[in-house]
Amino acid sequence: MYTKYIKEYELIGVSPAFYLSKYGTHFKLSHLLESMTLIKEQGFENLQLEIFHPEQLEEWTDESCRKLKEHSRESGIGFSQFCAHFLLASFNSPESLRTDWGYKEADFLGERLAEFGLTKTVTIPVAAFSGNPGDSEMQDLFHKKIEVYRDIFTMRDISLALEPQPGSLCADLSFLERHSGVGLNLDPGHLLCSGIDPFSLDCSVLSRVISTHLCENDGKENLSSAPGTHDYPWEKLMGNLQSCGYPGSYDLEIICPSESVGEIYGEAKFFLKQYCMQNK
Repeated sequence: MYTKYIKEYELIGVSPAFYLSKYGTHFKLSHLLESMTLIKEQGFENLQLEIFHPEQLEEWTDESCRKLKEHSRESGIGFSQFCAHFLLASFNSPESLRTDWGYKEADFLGERLAEFGLTKTVTIPVAAFSGNPGDSEMQDLFHKKIEVYRDIFTMRDISLALEPQPGSLCADLSFLERHSGVGLNLDPGHLLCSGIDPFSLDCSVLSRVISTHLCENDGKENLSSAPGTHDYPWEKLMGNLQSCGYPGSYDLEIICPSESVGEIYGEAKFFLKQYCMQNK
């Protein structure tokens, strides 16, 4: 399966970590617009949208969505996915699994994305679970909630991906076997800290990847460090992704000091292009 290089024309983008590092979790839509200008200057092609806190939904008015769409058209920056971080609280405790909080909010989000044609992919991060992840009742409740979220988005022709964090109810990736209509957001950093080697995944998993948060760590501390920080075979992972039919953008997810965002993301993009993409 291993292919040494991915094609040179594949898109490279940034995850919300770009503007989270720069502006904090209470970023405004104006910060997204500003970020689009910054990443365009650095030669990136895609940006991921995000809502981190539930109250940030209030900013997603018709006018705001039109501004995003217009700025995307003018700048040439696409939206590779929407990271619904605010829905993370749907799965982090037994109590959260027993409520229907998040359904109405997800429905509103799906309506906005579809109406304005912003993106066709939504990722929901799944946080560490405060109860027993192996409890059969908790697993059943978890999978039922996933089905509801999947249906909310697929009815609008939007694909759903999960981003499993260490200790979550889907950290072992077994949800891929149960939910054929749900994809994987590939975050190598999270997988490393979950005891999974992302650089040795076979096509049964890689063929389900529909979005990316490309980062790494030492497998002990769940950091989002730049690809190339440690000695991992990134050219192998990215080549295998392509061989397994991954159709999307290769998006960097790096948490770093605000004053270093431009420099660190630029270096990481250079690493991907120089060492993991075919050079003419």
